[in-house]
Amino acid sequence: MKTFITVIALCFVTGCAMLEKVADYGAKANDEAVRDSKFILCKAASIGAILREFDTKEEAKGWIQICLGDEKTPFIITEAVD
Repeated sequence: MKTFITVIALCFVTGCAMLEKVADYGAKANDEAVRDSKFILCKAASIGAILREFDTKEEAKGWIQICLGDEKTPFIITEAVD
């Protein structure tokens, strides 16, 4: 009986450690995905694609804040024309 309890306790302890490793790996993968998407959004996309996607003043300001910071404005922000 003591052996059984010891085995069960060992499974619980190693299982928790494994879950921590899985959670850490998942967090690192998500961090990398965010960095990759920011690169694509800020550096790889054409200006035409950016203007079509972020076609309102608020969306354009969001893109500027994410990619350039608050003070820089690479183009004039106007309201979209439908």
